[in-house]
Amino acid sequence: MLSLSDELSLKAKLSSFRPFILQHTVILLLLAGSGQTHGAQPPQRIMTLVGEDVVLPCHLEPPLDAVSKSVEWGRPDLEPRFVHVWHEGQDHLVNQNPSYRGRTSVSIDKLRQGDLSLLLSAVKLSDHGLYRCYFPSQDKTFYVELVVGSSRPLKSSDNAEEQGQTQGAQPPLRMVTLVGEDVVLPCRLEPPLDAVSKSVEWARPDLEPRFVHVWHDGQDHLPNQNPSYRGRTSVSIDKLRQGDLSLLLSAVKLSDYGLYRCYFPSQNKTFSVELIVGEW
Repeated sequence: MLSLSDELSLKAKLSSFRPFILQHTVILLLLAGSGQTHGAQPPQRIMTLVGEDVVLPCHLEPPLDAVSKSVEWGRPDLEPRFVHVWHEGQDHLVNQNPSYRGRTSVSIDKLRQGDLSLLLSAVKLSDHGLYRCYFPSQDKTFYVELVVGSSRPLKSSDNAEEQGQTQGAQPPLRMVTLVGEDVVLPCRLEPPLDAVSKSVEWARPDLEPRFVHVWHDGQDHLPNQNPSYRGRTSVSIDKLRQGDLSLLLSAVKLSDYGLYRCYFPSQNKTFSVELIVGEW
């Protein structure tokens, strides 16, 4: 596969040729760029929250001074795909995707040690995705999956998933946690209403049975609870009195990763929470 640095070098050499030759060369480069690179590694998952700074790791083994080399960070799903490019001792950001401008950097000191990691600042929800770290000199590719969570309800413009939900549905809230931790999936009525004598249904639409936890007329009602959640879910009576329908999920598993629905039948209201689970 031809990297951006290869393209830059080749274009420089071809600058003295006629325009039609250069045009055909560019077409060939684009075709070659769609191939699979040798040396690809399985992706590493990194989790962060909106507004934070995060380091996307990428290390050469054995370490090699990469300051005078090329390093390409990209996202294959974007156009232009380049997130950050380092080329022969300096940043080369001509083709950088506009959404990353002013938010990316690599460290010269770390590059000297073979650390190609990317610092991404002021993380946005749109940064969520698969990143590719490519080192052309050794034709090595490393992948990092960046999972971005939010501590606030997402606006409708942030997530189109709300379309087609039941009447009264709210945009999903994204929660991030780790295997083995306890996590609270938030769900609150506005204005607050005493829900102790009402019904509350927590479910995952992708499971069968779909019910994660059901509260009905003052008590838990769990005969149809999905077996994978038995003994790990609870709601608080004190909080229900205040209109807080939140679910406590204990000893989180990787299989808990998914979209959860909190349904309050009395008002036909649905709230969605996306739980993202990572490992240490």
